[in-house]
Amino acid sequence: MVSGALQDDPQNGIITLVDIRDNPLEGSSTVYAPVRPFWHDIHIHYPIELPGNSLAVPEFSVPAGFYTEPFSLALSTNEEGAEIYYTLDGTTPTGESLLYSTPITITSRKDASNLISMIQTNQKDWERPEGEVFKATIIRVRVIDEVGQSVSPAVTHT
Repeated sequence: MVSGALQDDPQNGIITLVDIRDNPLEGSSTVYAPVRPFWHDIHIHYPIELPGNSLAVPEFSVPAGFYTEPFSLALSTNEEGAEIYYTLDGTTPTGESLLYSTPITITSRKDASNLISMIQTNQKDWERPEGEVFKATIIRVRVIDEVGQSVSPAVTHT
C-alpha cells in the first residue's frame, strides 16, 4: 500500500469512504496490517476500529468526574512495548497525538473563556450566561503498540 492511497486529499476535494462491515477480510487479524496505519486518515471509516489486534485499555489513577482541586492524573498500561497516547481536544488519539510520559496536571478551567457557552442556541429563552461557567477537561487515551499495528479502544474521561 502506498502512503496516502486511502487518505483524504482536501486540496483536490477528495473525501475517502471505506466500509468493510459487510465485506470483512478473510483470515487472521493480521490481514488488516497494511491498512491499519492509514485507517484513521480516512474521512469516513466503518467499523470505527479495525477487528483484531486489540490491546487492553489504559488505566487512570483518578476516576472520571468533576473536581474542585487540581490533581495529577497518571496513566498506565500492562501492554509490553506499547505507549499511551492522549488528546485534550476530544479527538481520537493516534500515533501522532501527545505521547504520555509523566502524570498530567489537571487544573480548574474557570478562568478560561466562556466561548462555547456564549453560542446562542435557537431556544427562545436562551440567555447569555453570567458569572462562572463550569468547564471540564476531557482526556481521550489509547494504547498503541510500538509498530502501530495494535491499538486499544479509545477511552474518554472528564
